[in-house]
Amino acid sequence: MPDSLFPVGRRVALNRLIYMGILVASVLPLVLILGVMNLHLGVSFREMVFGQAREIADRHSQKIDDFLHERLASVQMLVEAQGAGLLDPANLNRKLAAMRSAYGGVYVDLGMVDDAGIQRVYAGPHRLEGTDYSHENWFLQAGARDVFISDVFMGVRKSPHFIVAVKLMVDGRAWILRSTIDFASFVSLVEDVRVGATGQACIINRAGAFQTSGGRHSAGDGAQLAGFARRVFGGGIAGMDQDRAFEEGDMVYAMSRLKGGDWILVFQQSSREALQGLHAAQRTLFLVLGLASIAVLVLGMFLAQRIIERIDGLEREMAALNAQVVEAGKLSALGEMAAGIAHEINNPVAIMMEEAGWIEDVLGELQEQDAVREIGDSARQIRTQGVRCRDITHKLLSFARRSDREVHAVDINAMVTEMVELSGQKARTVSVHVVVAMAEGLPPVAASPSELQQVFLNLFNNAFDAMEGSGGTLKVATLMSDNGMVAVNVADTGPGMPEAILQRIYDPFFTTKPVGKGTGLGLSICYGIINKMGGEIKVSSIVGVGTTFQVLLPPFDPAVHAAQAAQGTGLLAGGGRLTSACPAPNPSATASATPGTTPPDGGSKDT
Repeated sequence: MPDSLFPVGRRVALNRLIYMGILVASVLPLVLILGVMNLHLGVSFREMVFGQAREIADRHSQKIDDFLHERLASVQMLVEAQGAGLLDPANLNRKLAAMRSAYGGVYVDLGMVDDAGIQRVYAGPHRLEGTDYSHENWFLQAGARDVFISDVFMGVRKSPHFIVAVKLMVDGRAWILRSTIDFASFVSLVEDVRVGATGQACIINRAGAFQTSGGRHSAGDGAQLAGFARRVFGGGIAGMDQDRAFEEGDMVYAMSRLKGGDWILVFQQSSREALQGLHAAQRTLFLVLGLASIAVLVLGMFLAQRIIERIDGLEREMAALNAQVVEAGKLSALGEMAAGIAHEINNPVAIMMEEAGWIEDVLGELQEQDAVREIGDSARQIRTQGVRCRDITHKLLSFARRSDREVHAVDINAMVTEMVELSGQKARTVSVHVVVAMAEGLPPVAASPSELQQVFLNLFNNAFDAMEGSGGTLKVATLMSDNGMVAVNVADTGPGMPEAILQRIYDPFFTTKPVGKGTGLGLSICYGIINKMGGEIKVSSIVGVGTTFQVLLPPFDPAVHAAQAAQGTGLLAGGGRLTSACPAPNPSATASATPGTTPPDGGSKDT
């Protein structure tokens, strides 16, 4: 008997399902936790990085703005203090020297430009007296304002610089005091914004032109940065504070406005460096949860193995219980047959005893020839009845023998004939006429002979019980079904069963017999046996007409049998099923009658 109720293939599939179920149930929550934690960690860390970038940009933009306003304020104070005195070249040179001394050379030069754009007075390192600035962009803009800070431009000196300018009135005429700011000092403020290996800052104007060195950027990059700025600030209008820092491509950017919004300080750092803390935290998170997952996997595998071992143990116990139930069913059937078998054996024994007495009576008359002949007849009768008793006891012992659950090739006609003969006495006892119709040329079926005997005997006994007291006909027919399986129809002319009972006839311990007469296991055992053999058992019943059971069994296939034997199952995979329709017997089947039995119709159930 196999240790498992399942064939090897289904057992492996069940084990795999248990393993996968436990592993998924164990690991999936960890994966979800990892995903949620990683998501929140990424969002939180990025917000922290963006906040730091905004702070750096704001701090340095404020520092640069302060520098510009200080330069402008110094020039304004000079205008307010000196006024028309600035038109004196000597005085202008003295003031430039004083400012350079006070501010460390930040102011490169000073110049007075009249309303026609001509620089009339100049103090500084270049020879720029009389230079015409009337067409310079800075002059046009400065003339329209009281104070002005220009963009960085090349100008007539052909080097990058920017100026601060203050307008003043002398004798009703507009003049502009301009001062060139040391570009190196200005650039050093911007280049001081260094964070890590890649964090740096630059300044662009609204058009995207770099006001300081663009570092590793090209002029095209400036246009791209200007596009970012327009997206953030809306072309100079303040945008949402949290939008001033963002990630674009492989860079993190933060922007802050300068010079009243004319300039934008752009802080930038590679995402890889800016988010390296996040990546380290993610690696740690993955490592911790990876180790936790491994631990959970190991524990899950252990639990799965324990569950599988427990299931295997329960299957072995169930298989043992099933075997005991089958044997109990056989003993129950034997008990029901006992009275009939005793009567069956008693008749030939009585004849044997009578013949033995007759032999004793004629022993004294051996000299007569007729006496010798009578003794010979009696001896032959004793032998005949002895053979009859032997056949009956052999059939009984064959049925009572412990079930061989291995599948073999079984001649279904021979099997049915044998079980009809074994049930013949009970059929006569309950006045049931049995009709057997055997189809010729049926293939052998794949079944356990001893278990198949039990199935047919149980079906026959149920039919006899259904017709007890009223008599009737039991028709047993073998045929080939339309689905290629070998069919055995067992039809009685009993009272039949309603639909409500039909739905429960295969339930264990359900019976329609009187108390003490049925165990409620007969049909449940039959269903399990046929199901295990890969067959089907069907039933149809009409109240007042009778019940028909049809047993469908697969033909024996040597190749399939060999493959299953190699797997060690000894059983056929597949499952039977209960249906409410039962096809009529094949009309081409040949019929033969045995004493005491007739065609399909009715039934009873021992469940």
